[in-house]
Amino acid sequence: MCYKPISASGKIPRVAVKPINFFKVVWKEDDEYQAFYFQFTYEKGKRYKTRLKKWKGGYVNDGFHCYSEKKAICVNTGDGWLVIKSKKDGWRFDAFPLSEDLTIMKCHIPRWATYYINQRGEAVSNRIVVDEFIGANEIP
Repeated sequence: MCYKPISASGKIPRVAVKPINFFKVVWKEDDEYQAFYFQFTYEKGKRYKTRLKKWKGGYVNDGFHCYSEKKAICVNTGDGWLVIKSKKDGWRFDAFPLSEDLTIMKCHIPRWATYYINQRGEAVSNRIVVDEFIGANEIP
């Protein structure tokens, strides 16, 4: 997954002055929770840190990619799909086929972490803390 700024404000790095709630879609395999891209493994309660590398045009590939709980939402379409979309304009970021292994990872960007966020709620950060895992089938 690659973070893409939509406007000039999405190209500006921010520093969290307080924890900010986010979520991420992950895959459960053999009691491990893995990101879809790069198969990075996450554990509940653990803090993670990495570097942010900004590419030409403002794209950021390295970092922890997630969605803002204030700006984006997970929707169970009722026909076997979980859709991530913007609360602002209904823009669909991604769709995942529902299964027992599809999981929503509730997380937060901790205080003093550096992050980028666009208007639709797509974000990338240099630090993240995993709060809990929720089965995607439990999303209304």
